[in-house]
Amino acid sequence: MAELQTLSVLPAERGHGIGTLLLDLVDAELDRIGVTDLLIGTLAANTGAQRLYERRGLRPVLVYYARFAADDAKPA
Repeated sequence: MAELQTLSVLPAERGHGIGTLLLDLVDAELDRIGVTDLLIGTLAANTGAQRLYERRGLRPVLVYYARFAADDAKPA
């Protein structure tokens, strides 16, 4: 199994097929080395990434919960 840790496209470049191209390259490399299972995480609010992954046949299988210090920061 492979886990893709990060895939980022600049906001101004989204919607131009760059994410698809990057995932094509990932899939080609995984095919080359014989890895058939892929795990990709994204933030719950990142619906664009979720749509991209689902279009490619991935499906949600895990839910992570987190607490970040920045969430508790109070404005000065």
